[in-house]
Amino acid sequence: MMGTTRRQSRVVKRFGLPLLLAVALVMGCSEDRTKPAPSKAGATIEGSQQHANAEAAKRAAERARHEAAVRDILRTSLNASARRHVNGLVNAPHYDLTVETVGKLGYRGTERLTYTNRTGKPLSELYFFLYPNSDHVGANSGAELVVSDVTVDGKNVHIQRVGATLRVPLAQPLRPGEQTVVAMKFDGRLVRQADGSSDMWKLALEQLMQMFLGGDQHQSGYGIYSYGDGITSMGLWYPVVSSFRDGEWDLAQGGTMGDVSYFDASNYRVQVTASPGDAIATTGVERSRTLENGRLHIEYVAGGVREFCVQLSPKYRSMSEVVDGVKVTSWFLPEHEKTGRRVLKQGAQALRFFNQRFGPYPYTELDLAEAPLVGGAGGVEFPGLVTLASMFYGSSAGASGLPKMFEEVMDQNPMMHDTLEFVVAHEVAHQWWNAVVGSDSKQHPFVDEALANHAA
Repeated sequence: MMGTTRRQSRVVKRFGLPLLLAVALVMGCSEDRTKPAPSKAGATIEGSQQHANAEAAKRAAERARHEAAVRDILRTSLNASARRHVNGLVNAPHYDLTVETVGKLGYRGTERLTYTNRTGKPLSELYFFLYPNSDHVGANSGAELVVSDVTVDGKNVHIQRVGATLRVPLAQPLRPGEQTVVAMKFDGRLVRQADGSSDMWKLALEQLMQMFLGGDQHQSGYGIYSYGDGITSMGLWYPVVSSFRDGEWDLAQGGTMGDVSYFDASNYRVQVTASPGDAIATTGVERSRTLENGRLHIEYVAGGVREFCVQLSPKYRSMSEVVDGVKVTSWFLPEHEKTGRRVLKQGAQALRFFNQRFGPYPYTELDLAEAPLVGGAGGVEFPGLVTLASMFYGSSAGASGLPKMFEEVMDQNPMMHDTLEFVVAHEVAHQWWNAVVGSDSKQHPFVDEALANHAA
Protein backbone atom coordinates (compact mmCIF):
# COMPACT_ATOMS: atom_id res chain seq x y z
CA MET A 1 0.00 0.00 0.00
CA MET A 2 2.80 2.34 0.83
CA GLY A 3 4.52 1.59 -2.45
CA THR A 4 1.46 2.19 -4.42
CA THR A 5 0.85 5.48 -2.71
CA ARG A 6 4.32 6.64 -3.41
CA ARG A 7 4.12 5.70 -7.11
CA GLN A 8 0.87 7.68 -7.43
CA SER A 9 2.45 10.55 -5.64
CA ARG A 10 5.49 10.47 -7.95
CA VAL A 11 3.20 10.44 -11.03
CA VAL A 12 1.38 13.46 -9.74
CA LYS A 13 4.58 15.25 -8.98
CA ARG A 14 6.14 14.32 -12.32
CA PHE A 15 3.25 14.95 -14.67
CA GLY A 16 1.05 17.12 -12.45
CA LEU A 17 -2.71 17.61 -12.28
CA PRO A 18 -3.14 18.53 -15.99
CA LEU A 19 -2.46 14.96 -17.04
CA LEU A 20 -5.02 13.55 -14.64
CA LEU A 21 -7.63 16.04 -15.78
CA ALA A 22 -7.00 15.14 -19.41
CA VAL A 23 -7.42 11.44 -18.65
CA ALA A 24 -10.67 12.11 -16.79
CA LEU A 25 -11.95 14.17 -19.70
CA VAL A 26 -11.23 11.41 -22.21
CA MET A 27 -12.93 8.84 -20.04
CA GLY A 28 -15.96 11.11 -19.67
CA CYS A 29 -16.25 11.53 -23.42
CA SER A 30 -16.03 7.78 -23.89
CA GLU A 31 -18.94 7.32 -21.50
CA ASP A 32 -21.01 9.90 -23.41
CA ARG A 33 -20.46 8.03 -26.67
CA THR A 34 -21.87 4.91 -25.17
CA LYS A 35 -25.26 6.58 -24.45
CA PRO A 36 -28.10 5.54 -26.82
CA ALA A 37 -29.16 8.02 -29.53
CA PRO A 38 -32.65 9.56 -29.28
CA SER A 39 -35.32 7.31 -30.77
CA LYS A 40 -37.13 8.18 -34.01
CA ALA A 41 -40.44 8.18 -32.12
CA GLY A 42 -39.17 10.83 -29.72
CA ALA A 43 -37.95 12.99 -32.60
CA THR A 44 -41.34 12.65 -34.30
CA ILE A 45 -43.21 13.72 -31.16
CA GLU A 46 -40.90 16.67 -30.71
CA GLY A 47 -41.35 17.69 -34.36
CA SER A 48 -45.13 17.37 -34.13
CA GLN A 49 -45.17 19.57 -31.04
CA GLN A 50 -43.05 22.19 -32.77
CA HIS A 51 -45.42 22.15 -35.75
CA ALA A 52 -48.45 22.48 -33.46
CA ASN A 53 -46.82 25.39 -31.65
CA ALA A 54 -46.05 27.09 -34.96
CA GLU A 55 -49.64 26.63 -36.16
CA ALA A 56 -51.00 27.99 -32.88
CA ALA A 57 -48.72 31.03 -33.15
CA LYS A 58 -49.84 31.56 -36.75
CA ARG A 59 -53.53 31.40 -35.76
CA ALA A 60 -52.93 33.81 -32.88
CA ALA A 61 -51.22 36.29 -35.21
CA GLU A 62 -54.03 36.01 -37.77
CA ARG A 63 -56.63 36.55 -35.08
CA ALA A 64 -54.77 39.61 -33.77
CA ARG A 65 -54.67 41.09 -37.29
CA HIS A 66 -58.37 40.32 -37.75
CA GLU A 67 -59.32 41.96 -34.47
CA ALA A 68 -57.29 45.06 -35.34
CA ALA A 69 -59.13 45.36 -38.68
CA VAL A 70 -62.52 44.92 -36.96
CA ARG A 71 -61.68 47.59 -34.38
CA ASP A 72 -60.90 49.98 -37.23
CA ILE A 73 -64.28 49.23 -38.83
CA LEU A 74 -66.09 49.84 -35.55
CA ARG A 75 -64.29 53.11 -34.85
CA THR A 76 -65.00 54.32 -38.40
CA SER A 77 -68.72 53.52 -38.50
CA LEU A 78 -69.83 54.02 -34.89
CA ASN A 79 -70.60 57.37 -33.32
CA ALA A 80 -68.35 58.55 -30.50
CA SER A 81 -71.08 57.70 -27.97
CA ALA A 82 -71.18 54.06 -29.14
CA ARG A 83 -67.44 53.37 -29.32
CA ARG A 84 -67.40 52.16 -25.73
CA HIS A 85 -69.00 48.98 -27.11
CA VAL A 86 -66.06 48.21 -29.42
CA ASN A 87 -64.60 45.49 -27.17
CA GLY A 88 -67.95 43.75 -26.96
CA LEU A 89 -68.35 43.67 -30.75
CA VAL A 90 -64.84 42.61 -31.80
CA ASN A 91 -65.77 38.90 -31.82
CA ALA A 92 -69.18 39.35 -33.44
CA PRO A 93 -69.65 37.66 -36.85
CA HIS A 94 -67.56 39.48 -39.45
CA TYR A 95 -68.49 39.53 -43.14
CA ASP A 96 -66.03 40.38 -45.90
CA LEU A 97 -68.25 40.66 -48.99
CA THR A 98 -67.76 41.55 -52.64
CA VAL A 99 -70.66 42.10 -55.03
CA GLU A 100 -70.82 43.12 -58.67
CA THR A 101 -73.99 44.01 -60.53
CA VAL A 102 -74.66 42.07 -63.74
CA GLY A 103 -77.29 43.76 -65.90
CA LYS A 104 -80.44 45.05 -64.22
CA LEU A 105 -81.41 41.92 -62.33
CA GLY A 106 -78.24 39.90 -61.74
CA TYR A 107 -75.24 40.09 -59.44
CA ARG A 108 -72.38 37.89 -58.32
CA GLY A 109 -70.14 37.98 -55.30
CA THR A 110 -68.01 36.32 -52.68
CA GLU A 111 -68.33 35.99 -48.94
CA ARG A 112 -65.76 35.34 -46.24
CA LEU A 113 -67.34 34.96 -42.81
CA THR A 114 -65.15 34.93 -39.71
CA TYR A 115 -67.24 33.28 -37.01
CA THR A 116 -66.28 33.12 -33.34
CA ASN A 117 -68.18 30.60 -31.22
CA ARG A 118 -69.90 32.67 -28.53
CA THR A 119 -72.68 30.13 -27.85
CA GLY A 120 -71.05 28.47 -24.82
CA LYS A 121 -71.18 24.98 -26.38
CA PRO A 122 -69.28 23.17 -29.18
CA LEU A 123 -70.67 23.59 -32.70
CA SER A 124 -70.43 20.97 -35.44
CA GLU A 125 -72.10 23.04 -38.14
CA LEU A 126 -73.15 26.55 -39.16
CA TYR A 127 -76.42 27.54 -40.81
CA PHE A 128 -77.09 30.37 -43.27
CA PHE A 129 -80.34 32.03 -44.35
CA LEU A 130 -80.86 32.51 -48.11
CA TYR A 131 -83.61 35.12 -48.26
CA PRO A 132 -84.09 35.14 -52.07
CA ASN A 133 -85.01 31.43 -51.87
CA SER A 134 -87.54 31.93 -49.06
CA ASP A 135 -91.31 31.69 -49.14
CA HIS A 136 -91.43 35.39 -48.32
CA VAL A 137 -90.14 36.26 -51.79
CA GLY A 138 -92.15 33.57 -53.57
CA ALA A 139 -91.34 30.49 -55.62
CA ASN A 140 -92.61 32.06 -58.86
CA SER A 141 -90.93 35.44 -58.40
CA GLY A 142 -87.84 34.61 -60.47
CA ALA A 143 -85.59 35.41 -57.51
CA GLU A 144 -82.76 33.09 -56.53
CA LEU A 145 -79.46 32.91 -54.68
CA VAL A 146 -77.08 30.12 -55.76
CA VAL A 147 -74.11 29.29 -53.51
CA SER A 148 -70.97 27.45 -54.68
CA ASP A 149 -67.33 26.67 -53.80
CA VAL A 150 -67.86 26.61 -50.03
CA THR A 151 -64.77 26.10 -47.86
CA VAL A 152 -64.18 25.97 -44.11
CA ASP A 153 -60.72 27.12 -43.05
CA GLY A 154 -59.56 26.64 -46.63
CA LYS A 155 -60.89 23.09 -47.08
CA ASN A 156 -63.80 22.13 -49.34
CA VAL A 157 -66.96 20.90 -47.62
CA HIS A 158 -70.17 19.26 -48.76
CA ILE A 159 -73.07 21.63 -48.12
CA GLN A 160 -76.77 20.88 -47.78
CA ARG A 161 -79.54 23.26 -48.83
CA VAL A 162 -83.18 22.86 -47.89
CA GLY A 163 -85.34 25.73 -49.11
CA ALA A 164 -83.88 28.93 -47.72
CA THR A 165 -81.52 27.15 -45.27
CA LEU A 166 -77.89 26.33 -46.05
CA ARG A 167 -76.06 23.89 -43.77
CA VAL A 168 -72.25 24.06 -43.66
CA PRO A 169 -70.59 21.21 -41.70
CA LEU A 170 -67.38 21.81 -39.74
CA ALA A 171 -64.48 19.34 -39.96
CA GLN A 172 -64.24 19.21 -36.18
CA PRO A 173 -66.32 20.74 -33.37
CA LEU A 174 -65.75 24.45 -32.88
CA ARG A 175 -65.23 24.92 -29.16
CA PRO A 176 -66.42 28.03 -27.29
CA GLY A 177 -64.11 30.94 -28.02
CA GLU A 178 -62.61 29.33 -31.11
CA GLN A 179 -62.82 30.90 -34.54
CA THR A 180 -63.46 29.54 -38.03
CA VAL A 181 -63.58 31.06 -41.51
CA VAL A 182 -66.26 30.09 -44.04
CA ALA A 183 -65.79 31.26 -47.63
CA MET A 184 -68.12 30.91 -50.61
CA LYS A 185 -69.18 32.30 -53.96
CA PHE A 186 -72.74 33.23 -54.89
CA ASP A 187 -74.87 34.37 -57.82
CA GLY A 188 -78.19 36.16 -57.36
CA ARG A 189 -81.15 37.30 -59.40
CA LEU A 190 -83.61 40.00 -58.30
CA VAL A 191 -87.39 40.14 -58.68
CA ARG A 192 -88.46 42.23 -61.66
CA GLN A 193 -91.12 44.72 -60.58
CA ALA A 194 -93.36 46.22 -63.26
CA ASP A 195 -92.75 49.95 -63.56
CA GLY A 196 -95.24 51.86 -61.45
CA SER A 197 -95.84 48.89 -59.13
CA SER A 198 -95.48 51.16 -56.09
CA ASP A 199 -98.02 53.66 -57.36
CA MET A 200 -100.73 54.43 -54.79
CA TRP A 201 -103.63 53.82 -57.16
CA LYS A 202 -102.27 50.53 -58.45
CA LEU A 203 -101.60 49.28 -54.94
CA ALA A 204 -105.09 50.19 -53.82
CA LEU A 205 -106.60 48.36 -56.78
CA GLU A 206 -104.44 45.28 -56.12
CA GLN A 207 -105.51 45.17 -52.49
CA LEU A 208 -109.17 45.41 -53.45
CA MET A 209 -108.72 42.50 -55.87
CA GLN A 210 -106.97 40.46 -53.19
CA MET A 211 -109.84 41.10 -50.78
CA PHE A 212 -112.39 39.74 -53.26
CA LEU A 213 -110.34 37.17 -55.19
CA GLY A 214 -107.79 36.12 -52.59
CA GLY A 215 -104.05 36.00 -52.95
CA ASP A 216 -100.89 36.74 -51.01
CA GLN A 217 -100.17 40.42 -50.64
CA HIS A 218 -96.72 39.60 -49.25
CA GLN A 219 -95.50 37.91 -52.45
CA SER A 220 -92.16 39.28 -53.69
CA GLY A 221 -91.23 40.33 -50.15
CA TYR A 222 -92.53 43.91 -50.21
CA GLY A 223 -90.06 44.68 -52.99
CA ILE A 224 -86.97 44.84 -50.77
CA TYR A 225 -85.19 42.43 -53.15
CA SER A 226 -86.16 43.72 -56.57
CA TYR A 227 -85.60 46.01 -59.54
CA GLY A 228 -88.27 48.48 -60.62
CA ASP A 229 -88.68 52.10 -61.75
CA GLY A 230 -84.93 52.24 -62.37
CA ILE A 231 -84.13 51.43 -58.70
CA THR A 232 -82.27 48.32 -57.52
CA SER A 233 -83.21 47.23 -53.99
CA MET A 234 -80.91 44.67 -52.39
CA GLY A 235 -82.13 43.67 -48.97
CA LEU A 236 -80.79 40.37 -47.56
CA TRP A 237 -79.00 39.67 -50.83
CA TYR A 238 -76.20 37.42 -49.47
CA PRO A 239 -76.02 34.29 -47.26
CA VAL A 240 -76.55 35.47 -43.66
CA VAL A 241 -75.41 33.28 -40.77
CA SER A 242 -78.35 32.31 -38.59
CA SER A 243 -78.64 33.25 -34.94
CA PHE A 244 -77.98 30.63 -32.24
CA ARG A 245 -80.38 31.20 -29.36
CA ASP A 246 -81.77 29.20 -26.46
CA GLY A 247 -79.42 26.31 -27.22
CA GLU A 248 -80.33 25.87 -30.89
CA TRP A 249 -80.12 27.46 -34.33
CA ASP A 250 -82.98 29.80 -35.23
CA LEU A 251 -84.00 28.41 -38.64
CA ALA A 252 -87.72 29.28 -38.78
CA GLN A 253 -88.84 31.81 -41.38
CA GLY A 254 -90.83 34.73 -40.06
CA GLY A 255 -94.56 34.91 -40.69
CA THR A 256 -96.69 37.67 -42.17
CA MET A 257 -96.98 39.53 -38.86
CA GLY A 258 -93.28 39.89 -38.02
CA ASP A 259 -89.99 40.35 -39.82
CA VAL A 260 -88.77 37.52 -42.00
CA SER A 261 -85.52 37.23 -40.07
CA TYR A 262 -83.58 38.13 -36.93
CA PHE A 263 -79.77 38.16 -36.87
CA ASP A 264 -76.98 38.91 -34.42
CA ALA A 265 -75.22 42.26 -34.53
CA SER A 266 -72.26 41.82 -36.90
CA ASN A 267 -69.44 43.70 -38.61
CA TYR A 268 -69.08 44.25 -42.35
CA ARG A 269 -66.57 45.17 -45.02
CA VAL A 270 -68.32 45.29 -48.40
CA GLN A 271 -66.82 46.04 -51.82
CA VAL A 272 -69.46 47.03 -54.38
CA THR A 273 -68.73 47.09 -58.13
CA ALA A 274 -71.32 48.83 -60.30
CA SER A 275 -71.76 51.06 -63.34
CA PRO A 276 -70.02 54.46 -63.11
CA GLY A 277 -73.33 56.31 -63.32
CA ASP A 278 -74.93 54.52 -60.37
CA ALA A 279 -75.62 56.43 -57.17
CA ILE A 280 -75.44 54.05 -54.21
CA ALA A 281 -76.91 54.20 -50.72
CA THR A 282 -75.95 51.53 -48.20
CA THR A 283 -75.77 50.57 -44.58
CA GLY A 284 -72.52 51.87 -43.06
CA VAL A 285 -70.07 54.41 -44.46
CA GLU A 286 -68.01 54.72 -47.62
CA ARG A 287 -64.28 54.23 -47.08
CA SER A 288 -62.84 54.36 -50.60
CA ARG A 289 -63.89 54.87 -54.23
CA THR A 290 -62.05 54.10 -57.48
CA LEU A 291 -62.89 53.86 -61.18
CA GLU A 292 -61.15 51.01 -63.00
CA ASN A 293 -61.81 49.43 -66.41
CA GLY A 294 -65.04 51.35 -66.79
CA ARG A 295 -66.47 50.08 -63.48
CA LEU A 296 -67.07 51.87 -60.19
CA HIS A 297 -65.54 50.22 -57.10
CA ILE A 298 -66.62 51.40 -53.64
CA GLU A 299 -65.64 49.98 -50.26
CA TYR A 300 -68.06 50.31 -47.35
CA VAL A 301 -67.71 49.35 -43.69
CA ALA A 302 -70.33 48.95 -40.98
CA GLY A 303 -69.96 47.84 -37.38
CA GLY A 304 -72.55 46.52 -34.96
CA VAL A 305 -75.34 46.05 -37.54
CA ARG A 306 -77.68 43.10 -38.06
CA GLU A 307 -77.63 43.15 -41.89
CA PHE A 308 -76.26 45.16 -44.81
CA CYS A 309 -78.60 46.75 -47.37
CA VAL A 310 -77.74 48.24 -50.79
CA GLN A 311 -79.91 50.66 -52.81
CA LEU A 312 -78.68 51.91 -56.18
CA SER A 313 -79.94 53.75 -59.23
CA PRO A 314 -78.47 55.86 -62.01
CA LYS A 315 -81.43 58.18 -61.45
CA TYR A 316 -80.96 58.75 -57.72
CA ARG A 317 -80.42 62.31 -56.55
CA SER A 318 -79.52 63.17 -52.98
CA MET A 319 -79.28 65.92 -50.39
CA SER A 320 -77.87 65.82 -46.87
CA GLU A 321 -77.62 67.61 -43.54
CA VAL A 322 -75.81 66.89 -40.30
CA VAL A 323 -77.77 66.28 -37.08
CA ASP A 324 -75.90 65.77 -33.80
CA GLY A 325 -72.83 64.67 -35.73
CA VAL A 326 -74.78 62.23 -37.94
CA LYS A 327 -74.93 62.69 -41.71
CA VAL A 328 -78.57 62.30 -42.79
CA THR A 329 -79.11 61.80 -46.55
CA SER A 330 -82.31 61.65 -48.58
CA TRP A 331 -82.20 59.67 -51.86
CA PHE A 332 -84.95 60.17 -54.47
CA LEU A 333 -85.77 60.21 -58.17
CA PRO A 334 -85.24 63.60 -59.87
CA GLU A 335 -88.97 64.17 -60.48
CA HIS A 336 -89.56 63.74 -56.74
CA GLU A 337 -87.10 66.35 -55.45
CA LYS A 338 -89.77 68.28 -53.55
CA THR A 339 -90.80 65.20 -51.58
CA GLY A 340 -87.18 64.15 -51.16
CA ARG A 341 -86.45 67.50 -49.53
CA ARG A 342 -89.44 67.05 -47.23
CA VAL A 343 -88.27 63.54 -46.27
CA LEU A 344 -84.84 64.92 -45.35
CA LYS A 345 -86.39 67.53 -43.06
CA GLN A 346 -88.71 65.00 -41.43
CA GLY A 347 -85.96 62.43 -40.96
CA ALA A 348 -83.60 64.99 -39.43
CA GLN A 349 -86.30 66.15 -37.01
CA ALA A 350 -87.11 62.58 -35.98
CA LEU A 351 -83.43 61.75 -35.41
CA ARG A 352 -82.88 64.85 -33.30
CA PHE A 353 -85.98 64.15 -31.19
CA PHE A 354 -85.20 60.46 -30.66
CA ASN A 355 -81.59 61.24 -29.75
CA GLN A 356 -82.91 63.30 -26.88
CA ARG A 357 -85.60 60.83 -25.80
CA PHE A 358 -83.97 57.40 -26.35
CA GLY A 359 -80.24 58.09 -26.29
CA PRO A 360 -77.72 58.77 -29.07
CA TYR A 361 -78.10 57.10 -32.46
CA PRO A 362 -75.06 54.76 -32.62
CA TYR A 363 -73.95 55.16 -36.25
CA THR A 364 -72.33 58.01 -38.17
CA GLU A 365 -74.79 58.02 -41.10
CA LEU A 366 -78.52 57.57 -41.73
CA ASP A 367 -79.92 57.17 -45.26
CA LEU A 368 -83.57 57.63 -46.32
CA ALA A 369 -84.10 56.09 -49.75
CA GLU A 370 -87.07 56.10 -52.10
CA ALA A 371 -87.83 52.54 -53.22
CA PRO A 372 -90.58 50.75 -55.22
CA LEU A 373 -92.07 48.94 -52.22
CA VAL A 374 -95.18 46.84 -52.78
CA GLY A 375 -97.60 44.70 -50.76
CA GLY A 376 -98.84 47.63 -48.71
CA ALA A 377 -95.46 48.47 -47.15
CA GLY A 378 -95.00 52.20 -46.52
CA GLY A 379 -91.41 51.72 -45.43
CA VAL A 380 -88.90 49.05 -44.43
CA GLU A 381 -86.08 49.54 -41.94
CA PHE A 382 -82.49 48.36 -42.23
CA PRO A 383 -79.53 49.29 -40.01
CA GLY A 384 -78.51 52.85 -40.84
CA LEU A 385 -80.87 52.93 -43.83
CA VAL A 386 -84.63 53.01 -44.33
CA THR A 387 -86.52 52.59 -47.58
CA LEU A 388 -89.71 54.59 -48.19
CA ALA A 389 -92.39 53.62 -50.70
CA SER A 390 -92.40 55.54 -53.97
CA MET A 391 -96.18 55.92 -53.60
CA PHE A 392 -95.54 58.72 -51.08
CA TYR A 393 -93.30 60.57 -53.52
CA GLY A 394 -95.84 60.83 -56.34
CA SER A 395 -96.54 59.01 -59.59
CA SER A 396 -93.75 58.77 -62.14
CA ALA A 397 -94.56 59.96 -65.65
CA GLY A 398 -98.25 59.08 -65.40
CA ALA A 399 -97.53 55.52 -64.28
CA SER A 400 -100.89 55.29 -62.52
CA GLY A 401 -102.79 55.63 -65.78
CA LEU A 402 -105.01 58.33 -64.22
CA PRO A 403 -105.50 61.85 -65.60
CA LYS A 404 -102.72 64.21 -64.52
CA MET A 405 -105.22 66.34 -62.59
CA PHE A 406 -106.08 63.46 -60.26
CA GLU A 407 -102.41 62.67 -59.73
CA GLU A 408 -101.69 66.28 -58.73
CA VAL A 409 -104.62 66.34 -56.32
CA MET A 410 -103.35 63.17 -54.66
CA ASP A 411 -99.78 64.42 -54.49
CA GLN A 412 -100.89 67.65 -52.80
CA ASN A 413 -103.26 65.97 -50.37
CA PRO A 414 -102.39 67.07 -46.77
CA MET A 415 -103.29 63.60 -45.52
CA MET A 416 -100.59 62.12 -47.74
CA HIS A 417 -98.06 64.56 -46.30
CA ASP A 418 -99.04 63.67 -42.73
CA THR A 419 -98.89 59.96 -43.52
CA LEU A 420 -95.42 60.33 -45.02
CA GLU A 421 -94.20 62.20 -41.94
CA PHE A 422 -95.53 59.41 -39.72
CA VAL A 423 -93.90 56.69 -41.86
CA VAL A 424 -90.53 58.49 -41.85
CA ALA A 425 -90.62 58.88 -38.06
CA HIS A 426 -91.76 55.28 -37.62
CA GLU A 427 -88.89 53.87 -39.72
CA VAL A 428 -86.29 56.10 -38.03
CA ALA A 429 -87.60 54.91 -34.64
CA HIS A 430 -86.84 51.35 -35.74
CA GLN A 431 -83.15 52.26 -35.55
CA TRP A 432 -83.65 51.96 -31.78
CA TRP A 433 -86.52 49.42 -31.75
CA ASN A 434 -85.32 46.76 -32.59
CA ALA A 435 -81.98 47.45 -34.30
CA VAL A 436 -80.09 48.71 -31.25
CA VAL A 437 -82.15 47.21 -28.42
CA GLY A 438 -82.24 43.82 -30.12
CA SER A 439 -85.80 42.69 -29.40
CA ASP A 440 -86.91 39.74 -31.52
CA SER A 441 -88.71 41.39 -34.44
CA LYS A 442 -89.48 37.99 -35.95
CA GLN A 443 -91.13 36.22 -33.01
CA HIS A 444 -92.20 39.30 -31.02
CA PRO A 445 -92.96 42.04 -33.55
CA PHE A 446 -95.48 43.64 -31.19
CA VAL A 447 -92.53 45.00 -29.17
CA ASP A 448 -90.66 46.99 -31.82
CA GLU A 449 -93.70 47.85 -33.97
CA ALA A 450 -95.65 49.18 -31.00
CA LEU A 451 -92.70 51.23 -29.74
CA ALA A 452 -92.00 52.60 -33.25
CA ASN A 453 -95.66 53.58 -33.63
CA HIS A 454 -95.71 55.22 -30.20
CA ALA A 455 -92.49 57.09 -30.94
CA ALA A 456 -93.76 58.33 -34.31
